[in-house]
Formats: sequence, structure tokens, C-alpha cells
Amino acid sequence: MADLTLAVATLLEDWAKGVTNVFGTRNEFFRHYRYMDKKNPSGRRGYRVVEGGRLFVETLATAVNSTFRGYDDRETIDTTESEEVKEAQYSQRIIAGSINVSKLQEAQNMPAYQIHDLLETKFEIAESSMEEILGDSALSDGTTDTKLPGGLQLIIGTTAGTVGTISEAANPVTWAPYRDATGVTAWNTANEGMIALDLGMNNCKRGQEKPDLIVTTNAVSSLINVMTIVAGTLNVNMGSERGELGFDDVFYRKARVIVDDNVPVNRLYLVNTRHLRFAVLRKGEFKTTKMKEPIGGLYSVAQMYVFCNFTCSDRRLQGVLTGITG
Repeated sequence: MADLTLAVATLLEDWAKGVTNVFGTRNEFFRHYRYMDKKNPSGRRGYRVVEGGRLFVETLATAVNSTFRGYDDRETIDTTESEEVKEAQYSQRIIAGSINVSKLQEAQNMPAYQIHDLLETKFEIAESSMEEILGDSALSDGTTDTKLPGGLQLIIGTTAGTVGTISEAANPVTWAPYRDATGVTAWNTANEGMIALDLGMNNCKRGQEKPDLIVTTNAVSSLINVMTIVAGTLNVNMGSERGELGFDDVFYRKARVIVDDNVPVNRLYLVNTRHLRFAVLRKGEFKTTKMKEPIGGLYSVAQMYVFCNFTCSDRRLQGVLTGITG
């Protein structure tokens, strides 16, 4: 056990420094959040660390302050309390798993470097498994697996519902995302797709705030790529026999286009990642416990966990297009 304890302690010390890299190293959705946070480190962050509390809370404006209007000279200023502020409340979900090393594996990998390699591999698998679940959560509808965080299908749902304990039916103007169910049958014919996408971007724009991420299927992403090529310029690699066409990194009005295999077929999401955020509790921010030997077991086990959820402070900056068939 001494060899295992030393190896784990050494590995955890090195590994813990970058443990939050679980958020955004393998998944394009989370990688964009990290990119936006680094791009504007002093601004509103998409990855939000909360010190404590039983719920994640977002404060949002739901109306104008009606006391602001024109007044006559010496007229008494209205001091009526204004109810323009609400709190959207989100539960805290647990994503966790275990890392297990048996006594037999410890004996088989006794030299220090071997046990270190074994543990490092197990930790890497744990990281990728954690991010796989986070990726599923990003597109979760909050009902298929109620233990996972609720993602885009919940917060930018195709039908009206309650999000963050606030009813959309009771707040249709201030708490509803943009929805376009018209459908697109020929994206790159007569600019049909570009018109639908541009209309969506315009409807999700409030002042300087607008979507910075477009999340869609592989098929729809290909249509946008073709649209970009047709509207752009053919780049020829001068001095060679090779022509270059197409783009690996596509943007539309500065919003990055990414593919996620969890997006339902024929659908596209417009996301403002400064207002649709990923929140974690400080003391549950991708932590890993110490290795312990359970009573009656010939193995040592540690748990990796995160206390988290997706939150939204302005659903009007989010949108969804459905029925994109070609």
C-alpha cells in the first residue's frame, strides 16, 4: 500500500493542477466556453465558480422600471416598488465516478514507474468518461436522465416550459427563447438557409449581446460550410498543384459553428454562452478523493466528482431552428 499511496499522492499533486481541464479539452462545446472566458477574462464568464448555497441563482430583468417617466417641476417622484427583477433558480446536480486499483494490479505493477503509468491511464480514462457525461448533459432535456444537468434541450426547448423555476407561460416576453419551426428544405437554394439563420441571429440579439455559438448536427453543419464556400472565395494554393476548398473552422456573424452528435436531427441551436452558463460549486469543482481501502475488499478506490448545472439569465438571447431537412 505504501507504494500505491506514494504513487497516487505524486500523481494527484501533478494531476490536480489541471483537473478543471476536464472542462473543455475534448468536447467542442466546452472548449468554446474556455476560449470565450480566456478571450475576455474580466468579463462575464461562461464557466462560473460559486462559493456556496443550496441553489445556483441567476438574477434577471423581466420588465422596465415603471417609475422612470417624465415629471413636472416639483412633481413628486414615484417611489413605488418595481417588480422588474426575478431570480432563476437551478438545482445542483452531481456527476461522479470511481477509480479502482486492485491489490492484484498493485502487485503486478510493483515498480514505481509501472504503478504510476497504470494510475495515470486510469485517471485519463476517468477524465474522458467525465467529459463524455458532461457532453451528454450539454444537450440534455432534463427529463431523460433527471440526475444529469439540464442542457440546451431544456433551456432552449422547442416548446414553452418552466426553466429555472420561472414559467415561460407567465413571462412570454422576457423568458422565451427564439423559436423557428418553419423549417428549411433547401438550405443553399435562393439563400433559404442563410435567410433563416440570419433571422434567428437578429431575433436573438439585444443591443451588443447576441449568440456566439451555433450548435448543430453534422448534416446541417455541412450545409453551412457549403454556404460559406459559395458566399466566399476559392483559395488556390499558388505555386502548387493543389486547390484548397472548404473550412475546418466556420463562423457566422462571429458565432462559431460546431457539431455535437447529441443534437436532435434537423435542429440548430443559437447560444449566448455569457448568459447560458455552466456553474460549479467551489468545493465540488472536479475534485478527487484520496485512495481508500474498503473493509473486506482487496482494492483501493477514489472518487472523482463535480457539483454543477447549466444556468441561464436571459433566454431571449438563445434560439432554436427545427425542421432543417436539406
